[in-house]
Amino acid sequence: MHTALELGLLGVGAYALLFGGVAIVIVRMLRRARRDEYPPWFAFALVGASGALVGRFVEQLPGKAQVSDLTLAWVLAGAVRRSRHRNRAGP
Repeated sequence: MHTALELGLLGVGAYALLFGGVAIVIVRMLRRARRDEYPPWFAFALVGASGALVGRFVEQLPGKAQVSDLTLAWVLAGAVRRSRHRNRAGP
């Protein structure tokens, strides 16, 4: 709620688009992991990272996020995005 007051409608929309983009990447990666396109260890790491990202998002919803909270959330989001291309199990 504090984010909406501080950033306005445009800022909240941008924040939602960023989180939505990360969520779409995670869902696509989880579907690929289910089809065994990733190694089993990576599927477990992906589930853990998605849980951490959702937990961070829920934690930051009601109040003002601190710099350390935002740093951890965006580092996790970047790691998930980068790992999408690095850890594909292929021929």
